[in-house]
Amino acid sequence: EKMSNKEPLSLSQPLAKGRKVACVKARIEASVNASKIPRIPKKSRASLTGTLTELPPPGQGTKHDGDKAAVLASWLAMGGKEDTLRRKYFDPGSKPLWKMRDKPSDELSEWCGVEMKFGRVTELHWHRGNMWGAIPEALGSLSALKTLNISKNRLSGPVPPSIFARLKNLTTLDLTGNSLSDAPKVPLRRGEIGAYLKTLRHTDLLPRWTPPSLPNSHSQHEHEHGVPEQPTNPSHGPSRAQAVQQNKEIE
Repeated sequence: EKMSNKEPLSLSQPLAKGRKVACVKARIEASVNASKIPRIPKKSRASLTGTLTELPPPGQGTKHDGDKAAVLASWLAMGGKEDTLRRKYFDPGSKPLWKMRDKPSDELSEWCGVEMKFGRVTELHWHRGNMWGAIPEALGSLSALKTLNISKNRLSGPVPPSIFARLKNLTTLDLTGNSLSDAPKVPLRRGEIGAYLKTLRHTDLLPRWTPPSLPNSHSQHEHEHGVPEQPTNPSHGPSRAQAVQQNKEIE
């Protein structure tokens, strides 16, 4: 009723009222255009959200050929054969077991024990692989690695903290069942890995213990009796007084 008492706006009215009319028209056009925008169904929204959450972390979304070289170098350094690496795979069927392909594969994601995501190696499962030798430096080049399981092999030597310090994304580490010095007795998780590496670095910084030099017989005699021990030269034979005493005993 209040609106009906007012005169309708027209373009022939003063400029101030003309601006109001333009604003009203803009709002009407905006509301009409908004009504024409199709709404996304709930299922589509969920799939869109899932796609966004699967985006790779910065710097890990492209294929990294360096991972392929690092995996091959690490496998060979621990006594593995290249043909086995390219053909052996795990079959998680009713009876999970390792099998061999008829032909070797050139795809890194199909290599023995290798798991990948966004073109990067994220997991290595090389347990019970009959591997031997030291832990190779090439493992430190797998910067996207999250899980490393090289347990139950014949690896030996020290555990190099410099290698694992480069694996910033490592969340699971299993070195059990080897002959590695200072190796953990149980698999380690994210927080435990950092504490373990700190103990290794602390051990490396400690000076090597050397036994103290033992004093020679002369210095020990001086320490006990306060006078230096007189050297004896058996080649000179007994003294004159000793010889006389010996002759008397013989008579």
